[in-house]
Amino acid sequence: MNNIILEGFMGSGKTTLGKELANSLGFSFVDTDEYIENKYNRIIKDIFANEGEEYFRDMETEAIEELSKKDSMVIALGGGLPVREVNREILKKTGKVIYLKAKVSTLCDRLKNDTNRPLLMNVSLEDRINELMNKRGSIYEEVADYTVNTDDKTIEQVVKEMEAIYEDISN
Repeated sequence: MNNIILEGFMGSGKTTLGKELANSLGFSFVDTDEYIENKYNRIIKDIFANEGEEYFRDMETEAIEELSKKDSMVIALGGGLPVREVNREILKKTGKVIYLKAKVSTLCDRLKNDTNRPLLMNVSLEDRINELMNKRGSIYEEVADYTVNTDDKTIEQVVKEMEAIYEDISN
């Protein structure tokens, strides 16, 4: 498949960078969280509150299965999507996965005013990010074909790195 998949923690830049990369490559862009919200006409915060995290994770699996049938896309994943083994298997068949990696301090700075992330509500932001990164970091690395560090870089710099990766894999 000719897709680029962006994974990483909340706040790593998947959506922002994904839109820029898709535009640069002439690809379609989809964010799995937005895809789910549009498909079900509901916001993720409400899905978490009313049905719980497992229900949402089932929706993510269904979404990535649907998206895996498409081509020439940049797909930005929700931060927890790669945690499920079945999702990792689908991702490997769907395209090349780029892990957008950022330090906890960078993530805290980017997420400190965000009120739309259910897993970061009513907790110490730094503690929660550390806890989730301890669970997810090795999974992100396992599924990634490439890793791009986003700390202290402009959008343009990161997009150029990803364009170079795409050039490398398309030749």
